[in-house]
Amino acid sequence: CVNKVGVDLNTASAPLLAYISDISGTLAKNIVAYREENGTFTDRKELLKVAKLGPKAYEQCAGFMRIQGGKNPLDGTSVHPESYEAAEKLLVKLGYTTEDIMEELLNNDVLNICEYFSKTVFIYLYSHLNSLFKTNIKNEFLKIIFIFSHFYLF
Repeated sequence: CVNKVGVDLNTASAPLLAYISDISGTLAKNIVAYREENGTFTDRKELLKVAKLGPKAYEQCAGFMRIQGGKNPLDGTSVHPESYEAAEKLLVKLGYTTEDIMEELLNNDVLNICEYFSKTVFIYLYSHLNSLFKTNIKNEFLKIIFIFSHFYLF
């Protein structure tokens, strides 16, 4: 369940963090200890400074940890860091920037995707995202950006 909705990296307890993909109980405690010693996380990349959290674990867990109001607005979304570049390119094609995520300008603009992608694919994804992710329209839009960033830009 935690992997579906994500957790706030700056407030989550060690027991909650331990439910995230590739995060053991020890690693979860290390994350909390790092946060207590260094202050709040402002960037997902800071996770790589946590004791015993290597690149593989980072790749698996980072997308499930959210940082609201951090350096990169995508850190507050479910988009995984390895897909940031593609997501940013797609946002630009749609006339947005990552800052628009923070300002919540994307909430009602899901239909803009139709300009760039086949209507059939969009309808299929939209209907399935609604049942799969069960979140608000903003999060559905960001999931679509993530999915299409892999197919449309590469």
